[in-house]
Amino acid sequence: MPLFKVNITAEASHLTRPFQVNDIARVDDLAVNLILCDGTFQWHRHENMDEIFYVHRGTMLLETEIGNEVLHEGELLCAPADVAHCPSSIRPALVLFWLKWFPFPRNGDRRLSPRY
Repeated sequence: MPLFKVNITAEASHLTRPFQVNDIARVDDLAVNLILCDGTFQWHRHENMDEIFYVHRGTMLLETEIGNEVLHEGELLCAPADVAHCPSSIRPALVLFWLKWFPFPRNGDRRLSPRY
């Protein structure tokens, strides 16, 4: 695979609604995803995998069954496997997250970067 770089701002322009998953890169079996966190997503858990959140722009609250954390620009947090969590924000936040890649859509829609 050739080298490639991703412009986060350009990729964000493809997000048409909150919590739409946009795969922007893959590293082995991990997908690097981009979402517009705006409002509240549903409570959920990933039984066999951790999930890493990184706030690129804005502020996000991650509520979990073991505690809550506010993430500001430039901050990263790992939600452990099998811990229920719920991301939310009062104002739109641009968030990257890493999770095991799946070949099927999540959240009803999934935009794949043209590199795939």
